[in-house]
Amino acid sequence: MCLNETSPATILAVDDSLVIPKMVRQTLWENYRILVASNTLEALGKLHHDSIDLMLLDIAMPGVDGL
Repeated sequence: MCLNETSPATILAVDDSLVIPKMVRQTLWENYRILVASNTLEALGKLHHDSIDLMLLDIAMPGVDGL
């Protein structure tokens, strides 16, 4: 389930809605490390400070969109 046997894979969920990241956490928290960002700029900051294996990204967000 993870890329490294010593630590779980990290998923970054980026969405301006609280519902999607909450669903990701509730579904995947047992096997993965879940990080959440509420906008694109916050996500970019997390990408610089954390090793992210998978990003789930809302492309229609206010300000800087996911594209």
